Amino acid sequence: MAAAAAALLAGPPSAAGRYQAEIRRTEGGMAHVKAPGYGSLGFGYGYAYAQDQACRFADIVATVSARRSRHFGPDASYGDAGGRTNNLASDFFHGRSNDSGIVERLIKRPFPHGPGPDVRAAVRGFAAGWNAYLRRTGVDELPDPRCRGAAWVRPIRPIDVYRRFYQLGLRASSGALLEAIVGAAPPGATTAAAGDRRPLDGLTGLASNGYAIGAEGARGADALLLSNTHFHSADDTRWYELHLTIPGKLDAIGAGLQGLPVVNLGFNRHVAWTHTTSTARRFAVYELELAPGDPTSYMLDGRKVAMRRRTVHVGDRTHTFYETVWGPVVVRPDATLDWTAATAYALADVNATDFRSANQWAAWNRARSVADWRRKAARIQGNPWANSIVADDRGNAYYGDDGAVPNLRPAFLEQCGTAKSPLLMGAAGIGVLDGSRTDCRLPRAAGAAARGILPNSALPQVVRPDYTFNSNDSFWLPNARVRLTGFPRVLGSERVFLPRTRLAALMAEQRLAGTDGLGPAGFTLRKMRELFFSNRNLTGELVRDPLVAACRGGGADIAAACDVLAAWDLRADAGSRGAVLFREVWRRLGGLSAFATPFSKADPLGTPNGLATDRIDVPAAIRAAVEDLESKGIALDAPLGELQYELRGNERLPMSGCPDSEGCFNILTSRRDERGVYEPYTGSSFVMVAALTEKGPRGYAILRYSQSENPRSNHYADQTRLYAQERWLPLRFRERAIRRDRGYTSERVTGRR
Repeated sequence: MAAAAAALLAGPPSAAGRYQAEIRRTEGGMAHVKAPGYGSLGFGYGYAYAQDQACRFADIVATVSARRSRHFGPDASYGDAGGRTNNLASDFFHGRSNDSGIVERLIKRPFPHGPGPDVRAAVRGFAAGWNAYLRRTGVDELPDPRCRGAAWVRPIRPIDVYRRFYQLGLRASSGALLEAIVGAAPPGATTAAAGDRRPLDGLTGLASNGYAIGAEGARGADALLLSNTHFHSADDTRWYELHLTIPGKLDAIGAGLQGLPVVNLGFNRHVAWTHTTSTARRFAVYELELAPGDPTSYMLDGRKVAMRRRTVHVGDRTHTFYETVWGPVVVRPDATLDWTAATAYALADVNATDFRSANQWAAWNRARSVADWRRKAARIQGNPWANSIVADDRGNAYYGDDGAVPNLRPAFLEQCGTAKSPLLMGAAGIGVLDGSRTDCRLPRAAGAAARGILPNSALPQVVRPDYTFNSNDSFWLPNARVRLTGFPRVLGSERVFLPRTRLAALMAEQRLAGTDGLGPAGFTLRKMRELFFSNRNLTGELVRDPLVAACRGGGADIAAACDVLAAWDLRADAGSRGAVLFREVWRRLGGLSAFATPFSKADPLGTPNGLATDRIDVPAAIRAAVEDLESKGIALDAPLGELQYELRGNERLPMSGCPDSEGCFNILTSRRDERGVYEPYTGSSFVMVAALTEKGPRGYAILRYSQSENPRSNHYADQTRLYAQERWLPLRFRERAIRRDRGYTSERVTGRR
């Protein structure tokens, strides 16, 4: 049977007119798609993905097609990277892009600026596979009741998939500033509806941790990797597990963003990789000198230029965008980017005029070493907003912010920056340039893949034999012993404090020394898994003892609380007693300002520390937390998982983890409701460990929110239950392992090209 399947997948010449793929499933719903070429691979993946996530991708297509208002109402909103975006504002934003034909133009460009032949074939196949599933199942018979029979579930075209790629490429720039673009209007004019505004210091709303362990840090393997992404469970950044195989050409397993026929995080035979959200800005802002008496015209090289007005229609509503040679006008009053009678600001997005991201991930899926990864990064420079953490079977560990970053070197800023530029550059890494001069266009740099971006050689990167890591801090601390400094501010701040970065560095150093209580020194697959679920609470480790001491002197009414805090295991395990009380106390103490010794650039792994009991009323904070818990009927020593849990139907699944403010590595960010229940909405999502060995790669993973959002699917809650038990599923990479998996199923799918 295996030989027959292989022969079918090899495909005789007469089969060239049809797509054909085999979809195998293993425990947890992992989709292993095998096909003879990229078109058939895309077809099989589109079909498999539709089986699990028909409603989600149909929703995504409604977004990028600017049809949300039509189907869901203009005044409603949807989850978007942790925030909320108004449907009407979204439709205006995407309607502008679609009316302009930008995606259609970009996909006609030659590689690497337009999609390469493999990407084109996979995208066409994906659309065909999605449509084949809908046709064979029927929209009225979809297994997911949330969109069964819905008018917004429809066949798609390749352009819908390309628009999805484009949307994700803008996640940290135009897409994150959607409200600022849609809300831009001349003085006195009415602006369109907009959703919640994202802070400039966290535009993507996404986060992650990653370790690459080289030969000097690994035991029983050439290298190892840990991927711990923090992507939201209820929006379009949710992960999907997949394994893509074309015999002799491609074999990559891991997870992909919704609707993309590539592996964004994972491993192949030689390389394992993950990404974290970069602190670099992917745009610049141009300050416009407006023509006297005409706020919709600006001066350029001494000439008056009228802004282009692009009016977008959404149903019976319209909105006019104002566009310049630099990009669309934006308004962000919180960043002093206002549209006045004299001045306006335009957004120059380096990811808005190129389509390299699809090519980048497709190329990285086939990387054969860290050196090969870096060559592909330098050639394409299509990574839109992420750091890369990579290990290879030669024992190398790599970190790099290896994507598209505006070429805002200090000399250029001195020549073209405005008076406002130093302030915004220092505070948020945003360059404000003189929009009245064409010679202030973002300059071309030798070796860069496109005009206006820094060349790969100018970006922060390091290869180590021991380890590299990143936890959403800037590039400056990729290893406890390494400092990357002297880079343009647009890439992020140097020497800043993030509690999670400190804990990640300490965990790596203690593991290498064998002083973390997890056994002999060095990293193994098992120790990587144990390290992740050790659930250490760094803030608790730093301040619990002085907190208890201050509590003991605070009066008899809080004595019971002192005992609970003293007995706390300093973990964020679901069963940890005292973690809830500490969370509520720490929140009232004010976070970082409560430390006695502030952060020091000279000692990033030793500061901040201590508790400022001389200037903070610790007993009052404890007393307030106690009163809050008692008013809600919550025991002071309630286990964390009693209040922090995932709901799957009526099933409560206790969750470990804690928010960034407590310095956890296993992040779980929650909203606290009126009952005192912590409702998780983001945090650890797809977690993977991988080992690269002489005998091939091995790996384990767990997807916290499970593979499917369909409440009637077998894969709606299965991995969530395992995550609650701190268990992992093996990543079946080899053919024999796939077929022997206890959840193994197989089906062949075919369709017309």
